[in-house]
Amino acid sequence: MRRWWAFGLLGLMGCSLSQEKFIAKYAEAECALAFECYDAQLLEYYGWQAEEECVTERGGELTGYAVECPTYDPAIAKACLAAMKDVGCPAAGSDIDIPAGCEDVFTGCNAEDTDVQDTSTDTDL
Repeated sequence: MRRWWAFGLLGLMGCSLSQEKFIAKYAEAECALAFECYDAQLLEYYGWQAEEECVTERGGELTGYAVECPTYDPAIAKACLAAMKDVGCPAAGSDIDIPAGCEDVFTGCNAEDTDVQDTSTDTDL
């Protein structure tokens, strides 16, 4: 009987949310919310006819982001997914309000792009 308790304790200690699992779960949660909240015109604008297309696209984007920001925090990731359950639909014309802690799941970014001003020299616009 004691052995089972020890295995259970080891299982609980090792229950860390992998980066891959977080990306999949986050993409699923965000896309489920998008398909619940957005009208057909906005979903078409994003190019999503099915929720699976959204999940594939967002999962790929998040995977790329994880490459640029390679420090992953599984505790923050778990909190982010828990907070996503409480996110409701935004007001018409607004984006989904992603919980603030979710932006801290991936850190240590290789190149921080803080330039929000257009610095292109193309004047033929």
